[in-house]
Amino acid sequence: RISEITFHAGVTEYSKYSFCSCYGTERFIVEAGNPAMKTVDGVLFSADGKTLLRYPPKKAGDHYDVPAGVETIADYAFDGCQNLHGVTLPMGVRHIGWGAFSECVRLESIVIPPTLREIQAYAFSDCVNLHNLRLPQGVQVVCDEETLAEINSWDGYEWKPEVYVFFNTPRLEAYPEWD
Repeated sequence: RISEITFHAGVTEYSKYSFCSCYGTERFIVEAGNPAMKTVDGVLFSADGKTLLRYPPKKAGDHYDVPAGVETIADYAFDGCQNLHGVTLPMGVRHIGWGAFSECVRLESIVIPPTLREIQAYAFSDCVNLHNLRLPQGVQVVCDEETLAEINSWDGYEWKPEVYVFFNTPRLEAYPEWD
């Protein structure tokens, strides 16, 4: 139920887990002089604008065009976003983090540029309406060995890391081709 979160100028560290359950957040504010973070239209970025840290889960609007210059979509950056139906990533994005779009239940499509090189596990988990997604060739899936071992112990089947990128995305007709 926290609709607005302010980072004072002296707050210079951001934890990817800090706001995972703050699904009522409509905007972030970063005070002037903060050397580590900034906001653009209520969205939280690293100070240099190269990393999108967190999109407010309850931000108004059903589509978001990530600004040019962003290279990394941080872990849990869009986690639980309730209003988004579509996201467009700009040329230059190279990395999508762990759970970056997890639980975006209304998300239907994501436009991903050919510059993407790495995607982490659970990036699109529980995106139950996602049906329009194309990944460029050569994208590497990153899933640490500890996580793979834990998940594979659940049913004894040895899953490939690619499966975890799209965990519980039933509307995707087929997963992309992987190198």
